[in-house]
Amino acid sequence: MRNINQEVAFYEPSVNDRIRIAVRYENAWRPIFWLMVKKDGSIYLSPRYTNVSVLRKGTKEISGSRVSVKYEEGQDVTDPELRKSPKISFHASGRINVGGDRLLRDSLRAIVEQQELCRALFQHPSHYAPVLKIED
Repeated sequence: MRNINQEVAFYEPSVNDRIRIAVRYENAWRPIFWLMVKKDGSIYLSPRYTNVSVLRKGTKEISGSRVSVKYEEGQDVTDPELRKSPKISFHASGRINVGGDRLLRDSLRAIVEQQELCRALFQHPSHYAPVLKIED
């Protein structure tokens, strides 16, 4: 068994900070995802794309407070405004905005233990533009 010592960066974000998730690929950082938590507890997130060429909206399956989206049964989103910024928002009230639709779940304010809000699949890092300049 190898002993690998690695340093891990830790950042404690403030309310309204947009947190970008980036991976190192071909000697460049490539932002693939972002998320933000607002003062009221609402959560916004999105893949790091702008003006995507294909966006699919799946069929929804609602079971209690759990909403499942089946993309394989869905359809392409043709609205160019939605394709410019394909974000998802989980509002503290329980409203979820995704793909031009509004769904409801239990209020985020009522959460007393860890819950999975969503899952994300990513494309290969080569599909994301590299960061040319890192700013503080």
